[in-house]
Amino acid sequence: MAHRWWGMVLALGSLVSSSAAAQVRQVAGSVTNAQTGQGVAEATIAVQGTRIVAQAGPDGRYTLNAPDQALTLVVRAIGFRSQTDTIPPGVGTADIVLEPDIFKLEEVVVTGQSTGIEKQNLPNAVATVSGSELTRAPTGTLESALQGKIPGALIQSNSGAPGGGIQVNLRGVSSINAGTDPLFVVDGVVISNEQIPNGADAVTQAQAGGNPRNQDNPTNRIADLNPADIERIEVLKGGSAAAIYGSKATNGVIIITTKRGQAGKPQFSLTQRFGMFSRANDLGRRDFDSLDEALDVYTDTALVTSLFQPGRTFDLEDEIYGRKALSYETSASVSGGTDQTRYYVSGLVKNDEGIAI
Repeated sequence: MAHRWWGMVLALGSLVSSSAAAQVRQVAGSVTNAQTGQGVAEATIAVQGTRIVAQAGPDGRYTLNAPDQALTLVVRAIGFRSQTDTIPPGVGTADIVLEPDIFKLEEVVVTGQSTGIEKQNLPNAVATVSGSELTRAPTGTLESALQGKIPGALIQSNSGAPGGGIQVNLRGVSSINAGTDPLFVVDGVVISNEQIPNGADAVTQAQAGGNPRNQDNPTNRIADLNPADIERIEVLKGGSAAAIYGSKATNGVIIITTKRGQAGKPQFSLTQRFGMFSRANDLGRRDFDSLDEALDVYTDTALVTSLFQPGRTFDLEDEIYGRKALSYETSASVSGGTDQTRYYVSGLVKNDEGIAI
């Protein structure tokens, strides 16, 4: 009988010890900017040595469940230096302050594989553009928003017509016949950049004097993306980028990461923009004070005499290209979710009219 009681005591003791070992606690806090004091959105908080990871919300606040023991939190955010903080057992609050990384050497960039690497350890030349930089000034398309933001990149318009397309050249011209467009990767998926001519130039003549076999201005497929949906863009220009994506990456790689929903209440965003197009420069016109002055320039006497009207001026450029059409853009998005399921849904309606009548 005594042995049975001792067995029950030992069993209860093992249950109590295993229950204590399995206790978890909730750790909550905020991640703030050391310079501004504002919350750092989408900062990643990871418990070192485990797979426990949490992400801060738009206000920088986070919550995670972890074992009730000494913890080491590793906090990272784009544009900030990583921070490590140790939390003793029984403590449920941890506020972390991040210092901005001016040179962005600790920034984690995408390498084309399932994992990332700090920029200071990356062998490739990488340029990073955040989503806020893309939408700081209104632009027609995503690739035009990259102008002036990627060192060494040549980004130029094919024409001034709406939807005329923009060419992106990251590493210079390396072939006469082959294309110079970089490889576009959106959320890990390689995007086809094939163009299908629609014959619009046969009507608009926006590319007059160009190759008649290609009536349209070639465009990049990233023009189909809404700049407001972009989280960040990373540009790989080094020759070793081809080792990751193959021969298609000879002209460089543009890696686009789109926004993702955050756990919490639904967040709505609505942006409305209006604008107007007008010609930037005039070709100019020539004025003649007398019929004799006009005849000295043009040899067709009958035509000049019939067209010359003293005291009247004609601005044909304004009559043909003087249209000031309204341009509008409406962008809306909703995001949210739980710890298990997150969503981000967006839409864009955009209309640009040309300046020609």
